[in-house]
Amino acid sequence: MKTFVKDTVIEEFYAAVARNDNNFVLSVHIPLSDVFYVREALYHALGKRYTLDYVEWAMLKEGKIEPRFCHKPEEKLSWDEYPFEKEVKYRAT
Repeated sequence: MKTFVKDTVIEEFYAAVARNDNNFVLSVHIPLSDVFYVREALYHALGKRYTLDYVEWAMLKEGKIEPRFCHKPEEKLSWDEYPFEKEVKYRAT
């Protein structure tokens, strides 16, 4: 069973590896690197930072990634049903 984690998925994954939390490591869904790259490109082009889930959903709908690489692709909503402007608020690091 894969679970979708917050936009800090990479940080959470490595923290779980460091603490030997195999349950988390085996259950986490890390989006394809393309999703991270597209999200960053959108941020630089539009000035908005979208959630990983939103970018993955949009890329699936556009046919840019295959359903087998998505988190619960059968549950992804149609274009009309997905809330517009799924932005994420970041804390300063």
